[in-house]
Amino acid sequence: MNWQFPEKSKIQSLKVEEKEKKSFIANFAFFFFPSLIVASGLVLGIWQPLEQLAYRGLFRLRGTMPWDERVVLIDIDDASLKELGRFPWPRKQYTQLLNQLSAAEPSVVVLDVLMPESSPEDGQMAAAMEKVGQVVLAQGWDLKKNPLRPTPELSKSAIAIGHIANHKDSDGLTRQVVPQLEGVPLLSIAASQVYSLVKEPVKLPPMNQPLLVNWPGEVLQAPHYSFVSVLQGKVPASAFKGKIVMVGVTAAALDPLNTPFEGHPPASGIHLHATVLNNLLQENFLKNPDPKWLLGFLLLGGPMLGFTLNRYRARHQLIAVVSLCSGWVIVSVVLLRVSYLMPVVSPVGLFCLTAASLSIQERLRMKAQLQHIEQQQQQRQLYDSLTGLPNRTLFMERLEVALERTYQFENYLFAVLFVDLDRFKVINDSLGHTVGDKLLVAIAHRLCTLMRPRDTVARLGGDEFTILLEEIQQLGDATRVAESIHEALASPFYLDGHEVFAAASIGIALSRRAGEPETRRVGQDGKTIPFLTPSTLPSPNTQKGQEPVLNPEWDLLRDADIALSQAKIMGKGRYAVFHTTLHARAIALLQLETDLRLAIGALSKEGFEFSVLSSPLQDENSKLKTPNLKLLPNSEFRVYYQPIISLSTGKITAFEALVRWQHPKRGLVSPLEFIPVAEETGLMAQLDWWVLREACCQMRAWQERFVQNSEPSTSNYEQLTIGVNLSAMQFAQSDMVQQIDRIVRETGLETRSLKLEITETCLLEDADAVTAMLEQLRALGVKVGIDDFGTGYSSLGRLHCLPIDTLKIDRSFISGMGDEENRWEIVQTIMTLAHNLGMDVVAEGIETAEQMLQLKRLQCEYGQGYFFSKPVDAAAAEALLAAQPQW
Repeated sequence: MNWQFPEKSKIQSLKVEEKEKKSFIANFAFFFFPSLIVASGLVLGIWQPLEQLAYRGLFRLRGTMPWDERVVLIDIDDASLKELGRFPWPRKQYTQLLNQLSAAEPSVVVLDVLMPESSPEDGQMAAAMEKVGQVVLAQGWDLKKNPLRPTPELSKSAIAIGHIANHKDSDGLTRQVVPQLEGVPLLSIAASQVYSLVKEPVKLPPMNQPLLVNWPGEVLQAPHYSFVSVLQGKVPASAFKGKIVMVGVTAAALDPLNTPFEGHPPASGIHLHATVLNNLLQENFLKNPDPKWLLGFLLLGGPMLGFTLNRYRARHQLIAVVSLCSGWVIVSVVLLRVSYLMPVVSPVGLFCLTAASLSIQERLRMKAQLQHIEQQQQQRQLYDSLTGLPNRTLFMERLEVALERTYQFENYLFAVLFVDLDRFKVINDSLGHTVGDKLLVAIAHRLCTLMRPRDTVARLGGDEFTILLEEIQQLGDATRVAESIHEALASPFYLDGHEVFAAASIGIALSRRAGEPETRRVGQDGKTIPFLTPSTLPSPNTQKGQEPVLNPEWDLLRDADIALSQAKIMGKGRYAVFHTTLHARAIALLQLETDLRLAIGALSKEGFEFSVLSSPLQDENSKLKTPNLKLLPNSEFRVYYQPIISLSTGKITAFEALVRWQHPKRGLVSPLEFIPVAEETGLMAQLDWWVLREACCQMRAWQERFVQNSEPSTSNYEQLTIGVNLSAMQFAQSDMVQQIDRIVRETGLETRSLKLEITETCLLEDADAVTAMLEQLRALGVKVGIDDFGTGYSSLGRLHCLPIDTLKIDRSFISGMGDEENRWEIVQTIMTLAHNLGMDVVAEGIETAEQMLQLKRLQCEYGQGYFFSKPVDAAAAEALLAAQPQW
C-alpha cells in the first residue's frame, strides 16, 4: 500500500489552507482599512463639516412638519421697529403689550428680551405682569460670563426665568440646546413647566444632557403676529386665548439664526425657543443612534462589505455601492420623520471607500504610495507646507536666475518685495494659531491673485513673504504692486466666524540693468563697497576662515529687508524703497547699539552696576556721619542738572538729573538718539540705576557744602532736592523699592531730599502693582512726581488714590500760554486739580519772564526751563549754587 500519496495530498491541502488563511487575513486587513479611516474620522470629528451639510439636506428632503398650534409668536419685526423706534425699547411698550394680552387670557407669556438694567417704568411693567399672571422672563450672560438677570422688581413679578444661551456649531446652525445652565432652565423648558401647572401636563426631558432640536420647517410657517399689530388691536384676542405666547426679536440683523430651512436667516433666537417648545409639546426631540453601535457598524461593515463585493466585477460593485448609498439616504429621511437622526456621511463614506479599495491593486497602490512619498519630499524641500507657496530655497533659486538675466539682457529689470504682516502676533495670541494659519493661507491667496504668471510669491517663514517681480520697466511698477497689496489687505478676512483685518509693511529693492554703473556704499572702514556684494553679511556658504563668497541674491534680499525696517519705522501699513543711505543707516544704528552696550558695560566692569559706596557710618550717639562721597569714575556718560526754582522766592530749591552721553568719537550724543535704543535693547534699567546713584551722591555732596555745614550768613538754602526719572523697566523689577532704599542709604542722602519722577505711561502698565510700589516709596520718605503731566492717558479718577506729591506740567502747555487761550485754561485746570489734591506743581519749559509772571499769578510753586538755566554739568551747577542767584 502506497501511503505516501495521501500524505502528500494532505500536506498540499494544509499549504492551501494556510495560504488561504494568510490571504483571508491580508484581505481582512485590507478591507478593514476603510473602516478604520471612517471610524477614526468619526472619532476625530473629521466628518463633522460634511455631516453638517447632510443634516441640512436631510431636513429639506424630509420636508416641513406642522407647528404646534398651542404656541404663538409675537414678532418684534422691522415694521414694529419702524413704528415704535429703535431697539431696545422702553418698558412701556412691553407694559402696553402685557395689558393688551391680559384680556386675551393666554396660558403663558414668554418674553425673550433681556432686561438687566433698572428702569423707572419697572413698577408699571411688574403690575402688568402680575395682571397677566404667568410671565416668563429671559436671562443671559455677557462676554465675561456675568449673568444678565432681569431687574429684582421684574424678577419678583415673573413666575419663572429661563436662559437663552445658544450654542452654534461651526457652520452657524444650532443643533442642540442645554436644558439647564447654572441652575437656570432653558427659556422654553421654563415655559413648558409653567404650562404644565396651569394648563396640561408636559413631559419634561432629562436636564443633565443636551437636547437635539427637531426643526419643524420654515419659521414663517409658525403662527406669528407683529408686535405693533397686537398693540394697535389689529389681532383678535382669540388668537392668544389659552396659548403660550412668545415675544421676541425677529427683525433682520438683531438676533440672526440659521435653520436647516433658511440659510440666510430670516430666523431669530425666538424661533429656536419656539422650536424647542414645539418639541416639548409634541415629544419629538431628535434621537441619535448609540455611538457604540455606530462605531461597531463602521468597524465591521468594511470587512463584511469588502468580502461580499469582492466576488463581483467592478460594474456590479459600482451598482451595489450606489444602491447602498441611495438606500441609506432614503432610510435616514424616513427615520427623520419619526424623530430619529441617522449619520449619513460616515456610512456612505464607508461604502465608497470600501468600493474604492476593491478597485486598487496592491502593486499599483504601492507604486502610487512611493510616488506620493517622493512628491511629498520634493514639496517639503521647495514649497511651504502651510500655504503651498515656494519656500526660501526655491525663491533664492529663481532670484539667482533673475540676476543672471540682468547680465544677459541689457534692459532686464526686476524687483524684490519683502512683505511682513503687522500685528500678526496679536491675531495669533487672541484668536489662536489655527486662525493665524488660515489668515496666512488667505493672504497668500490674495497675493497670488495680484501677481502675473511670471512673478513669484514665496513664504520665507512666520508672517514674512517675498515677491519677485520680473520684467518690470521702472521702479513705479514695483511701488504700484506694493500699493495694490495694501489695497487687497484692506478688505477684512472672515475666518472661523471672526472678522480679521490685516496690514503689511513692505520693503522694495530694485536690481540694476546690465551696463549700469554700480551704486557704491561706504563701509565701516571708509572704503566703498560695490552694489550687490556681501558688504556686511556673510554668505550662508561662507566657511569660517574663508573669504566671503559673492552671493548677490542674498544681498538683494537683505536690501529689501533693510527697506522693510525703514517702512516699519514710518508706521504700520507703509512701504519703503531701498537706497544706499538706508544701508548706511542700518550699519550706523548697529554701531550705535554696539557702542552703547560697551559704554554701559563699562559701568558694570567698574563695579557700579547696583552698588554705590560704603554704607553711612554711625557714631556712638547714633548720629549720621558723612560717608566717603567720592564721585564715580569718569565714564562716557554724564549727569547734567537743571535747576528748579521756587517762583515765590526766586531761588533754587531742587535739580533734575538728566543723562548725557559723551562719546569719545561721536561727541555729545543726543538722548533722542540713544534712549530709544537703550529701551529697545533692555539696557535702560541699568543706565537708570547708574544715574540715580550718581545724582544721589552728587546731591549729598552739595548738601554737605551748601546746606548742612554752611553758616546761616553764607547760605540761604534750607533744603535741596534732587529729581530723578524712573523708567517703566525699573518698575518691572520686583526689587525696585529695595534698590532705591539701598542706594539712598549707601550715598547717605536723606530720603526727603529725593524726588522720583514717573510718566503717566507707567501708571497704565499695571496700575495696582505700581500703586503698591509708590506706597512703599512714600513709606521710605521718598517723594514722587508725575513728569510731563497732560501728555499721557492716565485716569483722573485714580489720581486722588495715588501717593503723588508733585505734578510737572509738560512744556508743550507752557510754551503756548501767551498765544493760545485754551493752553492757559489747561494749565490753570491742572494747577487747580493738583492743589485740590494736596500736590505742588512744577512748570517745565519756562523760557520768558512773561511766562514766569503768569505762572506766579496762578500760584504755581516751582518753575524749570531755559529762562533760568539750561541743563549743565555738575561743576556749573555747583557754581550756580555758590552764586545764589535769585530770579
